[in-house]
Formats: sequence, C-alpha cells, structure tokens
Amino acid sequence: MKKTVKYVVSVLAVVSLLMTSLVLVSFAASPKITMSTGTTSNNQTEVIITVSKGSDLATFQAAVKYETDKVKLMSVEYLSGDKNVSNTDTEGVALVNDVWLESINDKTDIIRLVFSGTSDAETTFTLEDIVATDSNDKTISFKQPVTVKTKVKANTPDQATDPANTTPAADGSSSGNSNIPGGSTNGTSPNTGRIIASAAGICGAAAAAAAVVVVLKKKGKED
Repeated sequence: MKKTVKYVVSVLAVVSLLMTSLVLVSFAASPKITMSTGTTSNNQTEVIITVSKGSDLATFQAAVKYETDKVKLMSVEYLSGDKNVSNTDTEGVALVNDVWLESINDKTDIIRLVFSGTSDAETTFTLEDIVATDSNDKTISFKQPVTVKTKVKANTPDQATDPANTTPAADGSSSGNSNIPGGSTNGTSPNTGRIIASAAGICGAAAAAAAVVVVLKKKGKED
C-alpha cells in the first residue's frame, strides 16, 4: 500500500513538473505587442508601441488607427530599428514599418507617435494589420488588435509642435505626409536592406494607402 501511494505521489509530481514546463514554454513562445499612452511637456498625447521580451523581432509592419475628430497626428518616431519608413497619407491611419539588422529579444519601446487633441475627449488608439517576422524569417503571430483608451485635451495653436520630434529624419526614413517628420533611426541602416512599396487597403476603405514591406537579409545567412 505504501509503495502504491509513493508511486502515485511520484507520478503526480512528474505530471505537475511537465505541466509547469508546458506553461512556461507556451508563455515564452507568445511574445506580445502592447501600447501605452502618456502626456508630453506641451500637453500633447504620446502613444508608445512596445514589444515584450523574447520576441526575436526582426521586421515589424502595422497600422495605427485613431479618431480624426478627436486627435491629429503630429509625428512618428522610431525608438528602435535600423531601417524604417512611415506612411501617413490617409487620415486616421499611420502605417509604420521597422526592420532590425540584428533581431531584438529584450522588452523594447519601438515606436512613438504624438497626437494633438482637437477637443477634450476620451479617444481610442488601435494597432492592427500587424505583420512581423523573426531572425529566421518566420512569422511572429502577435495577438491583435491592440487597443488603448485615454483622455486628451484640446491643444492651442502654440502647442502644435512636439519639441521631441523636430529632428530631421535619418537616412532611409520617410513619411507620406511632408508635414510630419519621418522616423528616426539609430544611424546604422544596413546596406543589405531593400524597401519595396506596395498597396495596402485599410480596413476595407475604398481608398488604399501606400504601405511598405521591408525585406532584410538576416545575420547568419549567405552574404
């Protein structure tokens, strides 16, 4: 009887360890994209896109959607990445594209968007149409859409410029709207990267905005 009890206890212990391992593996294999909001020094609203630890993120493309009757997009800034480009021609949508010469695995803020409020209101920002790959060119399945709600305040004309985004765009960065600064990079744009423009429909809208698909030869592949 005692041997049977010990056997059962041992089996349960092994099963428990296996289940814990499976949960940990599942968690590690599910990288996340999150969005957070904040207020700049001139009372504008910033939206920051962050990738979780262990993502092995090498390329990232997505659409940031916002309510045009409540906010106006002022700037798009890339906080991480070696090659990037934005398209903001379609009101209510900012298409962002970022690529890394060497994939990132730490929790990292990757993109910052700044908005000016047109009225005092609560508004929602949505991140969707996410297409991302890892260092082996395999698709990363981020859970989407990602949404965040926040309260914004109307900005006066003298608050129209966000001082953190007046620096000219780095080489390889551009914006579909000449009034909005292009993304900034860390100055190490790879020679092996190439940017291919393509058409992308935004949520079934009749008008299509020009999107960008970024293709980069990853480290460790043939030269």
